[in-house]
Amino acid sequence: MSKYVIIGGGIAGIHCIEGIRSVDREGTITLVSAEETSNYGRPLISYYLEGKTDLPHMSYRGQDFYKRNAVTALHGVTAVKIDPKEKKVLLSDDSSLPYDKLCVCAGASPFVPPFEGLDTVEKKFSFMTLADARSLERAVSPGARVLIVGGGLNPEYSYYYAYAALQEPGNEYAEESAEFMETLKQAKADNNTVNILGPVNVAGLFGGFLMTDSGIGGGSGNTLNVAAKNVSAYTVGG
Repeated sequence: MSKYVIIGGGIAGIHCIEGIRSVDREGTITLVSAEETSNYGRPLISYYLEGKTDLPHMSYRGQDFYKRNAVTALHGVTAVKIDPKEKKVLLSDDSSLPYDKLCVCAGASPFVPPFEGLDTVEKKFSFMTLADARSLERAVSPGARVLIVGGGLNPEYSYYYAYAALQEPGNEYAEESAEFMETLKQAKADNNTVNILGPVNVAGLFGGFLMTDSGIGGGSGNTLNVAAKNVSAYTVGG
């Protein structure tokens, strides 16, 4: 009976389990995931943060997926070394897993630019995992000032795509795009609670202010006063 070890609990790991079970119903499968929760759709974490979904609805294959496929899932541990000669995976808790066949699908980690002053911000996050979303949820409260570094699509493109979605009959994103645009416009009108700077590059965070490559970001009010105690710097990397 084969022993399978899978490193990584994302969608690649899920598909690996399904592939194994399609040809081998008897072998043992152990999945190693650094996250405390796996088998969920990472693209849905923004909806989770917004309160539009919950963990059961974020699951790829249902919360009983591991049980149905006789998988031992080890959460909150990482693989620190692979010994191909001994066919063992050494884990962060000092235990080891023997394997006959090994699949490494650990994914990627966010890249956080090393700009000066980021170490002075007490609350800073990337936004890639459910744990990130939960940390951000706990950190941000009404009235907090938040700096988001990285806008995904350029704001001008965001407007364009939202408009295009609205013009295309039956486009599945039309309603969502319209809602997003209305939210942005309302936030902008409401005491400038949303301030978009771009295209600029972040040079650093100094004395509680954002320094861009074109000078100190001002905006209005204190929207860029990001180093105060009640403020979060929310960095997005991929």
